[in-house]
Amino acid sequence: MSDTTAAWRAALNDEADPRHKIAWALFPAVKSMDRAARRLADQQETVLGYLYQVLDEPALYEETALGKGQAPLNAMKLLGHWGVVEAAPRLLAILDEREWTTDAHDAALSALSALGPPIIEQVLAFAGSARLTTEGSLAAVLAALGEGDARAFAWVKDALTRQQTDLDIVYMARMLLDIDRAAAVPFLKQRLKEQSYSEQARAGIKSAIDGPPSRRPRPARARRR
Repeated sequence: MSDTTAAWRAALNDEADPRHKIAWALFPAVKSMDRAARRLADQQETVLGYLYQVLDEPALYEETALGKGQAPLNAMKLLGHWGVVEAAPRLLAILDEREWTTDAHDAALSALSALGPPIIEQVLAFAGSARLTTEGSLAAVLAALGEGDARAFAWVKDALTRQQTDLDIVYMARMLLDIDRAAAVPFLKQRLKEQSYSEQARAGIKSAIDGPPSRRPRPARARRR
């Protein structure tokens, strides 16, 4: 057991520990982040340091860890709920390091999508060094944050040209449509003429063009310090 894990275990059992309320907000499975956010609102500045500590401890992501791997997920949910823009670099690193099939990757994607347009520049800067397998998730973040944003549209448009599988091609097309449908439709129709896509990919792109826009929740208002 790491020193960090031992300290959090002690905090759960000691009401006098300054991290006691934080520990109980992070380590059990949390059904309502609204409730946890309200409980910790009076010590938000202090809590942020502890949230980063949890995110930086690899052992806490394991299902065998204290909290069964829930603590980092809850920490990311709380950062997204509070709109902590300063957390974007950590969340982007987690998105890139953790496989897209993991709960941690999904939690990072959701938290980033909640931070709002102020992080678009950070996402685009990070995208230049991210793994190719992370591009789909970065496109999803940009689609959530960058409706009508020319920078986000340009990056996803370029990323679409790098995709190899039918699933990834269609997914990127959908993200492009989410960002700017008016600009995406003629571009995608031209791609259908020029590229030798499979029938499955062509059908998926045509369905995305003809179908209704995605219904994405609006990002939370970003927290400013």
